Amino acid sequence: NNPILSTLQLLRVEDPTLLIPCLDAIGSLPLTDDQIGDVTRDALEALANVEPWGLPALTSFLMNHCPSGSGKGSMAMEVIEEMRKLPLGSSNAAGVGASEDDEDGMDLNRGTKTNTASASACLMIESLSRGFAHRPDLTS
Repeated sequence: NNPILSTLQLLRVEDPTLLIPCLDAIGSLPLTDDQIGDVTRDALEALANVEPWGLPALTSFLMNHCPSGSGKGSMAMEVIEEMRKLPLGSSNAAGVGASEDDEDGMDLNRGTKTNTASASACLMIESLSRGFAHRPDLTS
């Protein structure tokens, strides 16, 4: 077992704000096939709970480091199935629909959350399109 990998995975779980640096560090480690599989499963689990700002980095990581393979039951197919569940284009994804009014009825959060959600969605689409361009095994 790789102690550096274990520490990075633990840090990512304990402090979600460290997601991107931990993924960058994990992506640069020389990993065995089994470790790559474990890291991919860990990233897939994180995909369901990650904050919107972390989705582009997480999807890029999955696209770049997912083990190759095709057919039912392969890790690549699991990654694709989980990515299909992502709320791209959903107006209430990332809490965009939630608003908070001040005394005058002005929506205090809408602009910021909408911009953040739009930026995250754009980055997600870009990371997916780049990933699919380099990973034809994920598009079949």
